[in-house]
Amino acid sequence: MRGRGAAAVIAVALAGGIACRGAASSTAPRAAAAPVCPAGPVTVFGQGDVDRLAGCAAVARLEVRTAAALDLAPLASLARIDGDLVIGPTLGLGTLQLPALTAVGGTVRIAGNGDLAGIYLPRLATVGALTITDDVALVQITAPALVEVAGDLTLDRTPTLELVDTSAGPQVAGDLTVSGAPRLATWVGAVQVSGLVEVDAPALAEPPTAAQP
Repeated sequence: MRGRGAAAVIAVALAGGIACRGAASSTAPRAAAAPVCPAGPVTVFGQGDVDRLAGCAAVARLEVRTAAALDLAPLASLARIDGDLVIGPTLGLGTLQLPALTAVGGTVRIAGNGDLAGIYLPRLATVGALTITDDVALVQITAPALVEVAGDLTLDRTPTLELVDTSAGPQVAGDLTVSGAPRLATWVGAVQVSGLVEVDAPALAEPPTAAQP
């Protein structure tokens, strides 16, 4: 009797173990937590500030000011900035790349970046104004989807700038000013300007402007 009882206990234990393993294996994985995105303006001083914006699609205002190297890859989902986008002053930021950004309600100001060589904004379509100045290492600006600048477009004191790509042919409601860009030889996409045009770029074969329709 004791033998049969012990066998029964073992069988029950084995069955319970199998049931537990089955329940554990059938447990669905937890869904990834939604990003907690700030409601107010954001200032980035280091990589930790960038990482906290991972997955955010919109922010009220974004400013980057740092002397540290930054990886902006966590901003890959950022599609809209309601206010200004301010980059600079910085050191150690070699590339500004925001692949999902489509609209900036305020001014895009990229100024005083000692190591910035490339600006890549492939989906940016509308901005309030655009100012790029005092970026001494800047070689290329790429914004092929840009169609509207509600204010002024200013490029100034970019001594190493060689290429600007605004392939979509943006409408600039304010003034166009280009100065301090002695190496700028290629501008892709004619700009339609409602205000004044002042272009001092001796390497350009012709002004980057088109007649108003």
